[in-house]
Amino acid sequence: MTLRKKVGKGTKNKHVIKRDEKFLEKENWSEIKRGWIYEAAIPYTGERPLDFFILDSDCTYRGTVVGKNGEFTSGKEHFIVMGLKQRKVIIVSHEKNCSDNTMFDITVAPIYSIYKEDKLQPWYSDAITGNHLFYSYLPKEATGKESVVDLSNLITINKNMLLNNKSDASRYMIDINTKMEFCLQLGIYKKQQEVNEEDAG
Repeated sequence: MTLRKKVGKGTKNKHVIKRDEKFLEKENWSEIKRGWIYEAAIPYTGERPLDFFILDSDCTYRGTVVGKNGEFTSGKEHFIVMGLKQRKVIIVSHEKNCSDNTMFDITVAPIYSIYKEDKLQPWYSDAITGNHLFYSYLPKEATGKESVVDLSNLITINKNMLLNNKSDASRYMIDINTKMEFCLQLGIYKKQQEVNEEDAG
């Protein structure tokens, strides 16, 4: 449902989308573009022991959080409590998948800011010269800070986890594509396009 509010005389029914809610609406998915930088809500990678959410028998909206390793059986669903963080990401899914509102998931690569102490590390010089194996360098003008795109850690999220679009970074996609292909050859991840097509089928 699109949020509405009164913004003045004669604008009673004007649609006003609140900040970070743009991509809750499927009709806005057509604006998702490969090679663009977005803010997104990215869950942390879970590790055991996990915080399991045990539902109350009389109310599915209440329960108890219990930390444990868990006992897993095929077909049984579990609920866990996980943290997430707003983070800059760059879209690496195929352009057609980005704008298709029948495909719910999208693949992104996280962007990490470079801090003063990072510049003392050996990987920094490799990144800025384009020689790092899976870090693609983004200069300050791309995000407001020197950053790297981590192509060893692609993440699949629902499109409605995108919060807002920031900037066009498609001019950096040649290096990003090269490093993605290298990661693929190393077996770090499967070719994401093929995985998405299988899921959609």
